[in-house]
Amino acid sequence: MIATQLTVAIYQFVDALMVKSLGEASLAAIAPAGMMIQIPLTFGLGLVATVTTFVSNAHGGKSKYLTAIYAWVGIIIALAMGCAVLSLWPFSANIMNLIPTDIGVFEKADNYFRISLLSIAPQLLAAAIGGYFLGIDKPYIPLYSALLGSASNVLFNYGLMFGKFGAPELGFVGAAWGTVLASLTGAAAIFAAFLLEKHPPVWQLRFRKHVFSRFLCIGAPAGLHHCLDVIAWGYVLLYFIAQFGTSHLAAASVVLRCMQLSYLPTHGVGMALTSLVGNCMGTGDHQGAERFARMAFRTLGLYMASIGIFFIVGSQQIVTMFTPPELHSDALFSEVAKHSLIIVGTFQIFDAMYIIYSDSLRGAGDTAWQSIINFLYCVVIFIGGSILVVRVWPDGGSLGLWIVDGIYVTTQGLTSYLRWKKGLWRSAHFISRVLGTVRDVPPGTL
Repeated sequence: MIATQLTVAIYQFVDALMVKSLGEASLAAIAPAGMMIQIPLTFGLGLVATVTTFVSNAHGGKSKYLTAIYAWVGIIIALAMGCAVLSLWPFSANIMNLIPTDIGVFEKADNYFRISLLSIAPQLLAAAIGGYFLGIDKPYIPLYSALLGSASNVLFNYGLMFGKFGAPELGFVGAAWGTVLASLTGAAAIFAAFLLEKHPPVWQLRFRKHVFSRFLCIGAPAGLHHCLDVIAWGYVLLYFIAQFGTSHLAAASVVLRCMQLSYLPTHGVGMALTSLVGNCMGTGDHQGAERFARMAFRTLGLYMASIGIFFIVGSQQIVTMFTPPELHSDALFSEVAKHSLIIVGTFQIFDAMYIIYSDSLRGAGDTAWQSIINFLYCVVIFIGGSILVVRVWPDGGSLGLWIVDGIYVTTQGLTSYLRWKKGLWRSAHFISRVLGTVRDVPPGTL
């Protein structure tokens, strides 16, 4: 799963390099449009990621019937949500108006957002099925699907943005259409692999209300938890940054793209860790769950800390690589991007702590508490801190907002670690309440 997420990170990195050649407005537009589309997408991804928790728990209890049940529940919810978000299409302009930008940036962002809505259903479908394969210890299948989707994404983007391979030259919106086509390609591949698996066919499965309610009981808080992160990092951050002008917004696009190289691979480990912890919960091996979490943090803590050092030491070189030709003489853009990268580099270790231990808690079914505490942190620390910075230290520009981000992430990381160490998730009462006892449920009685 590290390779799967790293593939996505590399694609996002290359995508930003492609858009860079289209000018400052395009580079600035991709940040608000991309982040706004991430809000419903991330909620859906957090929701369907629960497939891994339940499938791994059932797989640990040797129940193929239940693994099939939860896989199809995830597929149904993924498609339903993917279709529901299309209702946002007529309100695209209103949504993008929530972030103050100039007219050139707004028009590009509005078009990108509307087209990208079409990619949510296939992305959620691929995530749900990927969670199933991860839960039954076949992570190589979502890896191959991700590689196919990412490779086709680069090709579709290049062709549609610049009119290559006989495709029309669509410019900036070609990146959005490329994502849609690549998402469909990856989803089709992994769905075909799922249909070839040896499990009970869907017409032999008996779906009950409490199957969906149990799924939503874990999935909805997890989705809200991840959605709040995107709202904080996306809408709130970019809303305040946009008030300082296009140069600050373009710099934020560079920083956010670079950060994906750090946290997306770690999220891949987190997804695998959710499965491993779920398997341990299914077999009652609490010490095994603790061991996996400890090993994951040691490994990924070192990785993200190294990336943070790279951001600090190589900030100037990174910014130069992303700078559009028209901004080579823009000292404000370069200085803001460079110092923002340095600030972001200082809290990467705490981001690793947050990702690893929050995903460990999710594997154990402890999601509702995380949603509540992260909502409070978002409102008090992130939003409150951002308002304070804008009013008290406006001369600091967007740099003050990145400092607030650092405090927010550090607090999240330490809180998730302490919650895991407290060990409430080990309680048999807690496990039966949130996950149910799946090992002893015979086929046809769920």
